[in-house]
Amino acid sequence: NFPNPANGTSIIPYELENAASISFQVHDQNGKLVMDQFVGTRAAGNYRFELNTDVLPVGVYSYTMTADDVRSTKRMTVIR
Repeated sequence: NFPNPANGTSIIPYELENAASISFQVHDQNGKLVMDQFVGTRAAGNYRFELNTDVLPVGVYSYTMTADDVRSTKRMTVIR
């Protein structure tokens, strides 16, 4: 994601080799789910997910993108 640390909005680019159902989940440092967004089904191609970090308190988070049965998890820091 960029920028990281994030303040306001963070962009998460991703590429799909095949059509897939996409969702994003964000967890806080304690593992608590703080955001869950179903994006929808997308065709193969390049995409960007805009994450509004204004709704999250300052801290370190992990976000997971799920594309059908494939998952990718990364870390992100939110600042003000």
